[in-house]
Amino acid sequence: MGLKEKLNVGCGARKIEGYTNVDLNPSHNPEIVGNALNLNMIKDYSISEVYSEHLIEHFDIKEIDVFFQECRRILIPNGKIVVIVPDMEILLRRYFKKEYDIDYVDSFIFAPHLFKEGCHRQGMYKSKLRKLCAKHNFKIIKMEWQDRTHSLNEIKMEAIKYEDAKVWFNQIKKGDKK
Repeated sequence: MGLKEKLNVGCGARKIEGYTNVDLNPSHNPEIVGNALNLNMIKDYSISEVYSEHLIEHFDIKEIDVFFQECRRILIPNGKIVVIVPDMEILLRRYFKKEYDIDYVDSFIFAPHLFKEGCHRQGMYKSKLRKLCAKHNFKIIKMEWQDRTHSLNEIKMEAIKYEDAKVWFNQIKKGDKK
């Protein structure tokens, strides 16, 4: 099977048609069994979109940096990254409004998933995603909260790989007129 231009990284059981689905767990039957932190099987500048749903919150901050670096490496110029994460901020807001009890918050944050390493290791929220994108030279084109039937309290962020560009400023000395 040939590599498609779009990757679904950390697909788990949610494979997306039209994407090459990548997951560390072979029992999910992805097209590629691989680690999202080492996509060495993917050529540089060969992918137009990386999609990742409920993955990066399971990494520590250094691993999140590695993930963004790998995405930059494999994406073509202006390639897109789509990340969906649980939103820590909205979860806490709903808790303090008494919409959620402490047991729900506890299970949301610390509940083990399929692997013992599956617990959330990072709280994710919009300002953290903005900082990560700025750090790794991605330009956010869309960021929104969403609740879906199978997953509440989410942020969906879309960003494009932004190439370094120097911005030249005309320095105006004090007293100069335009």
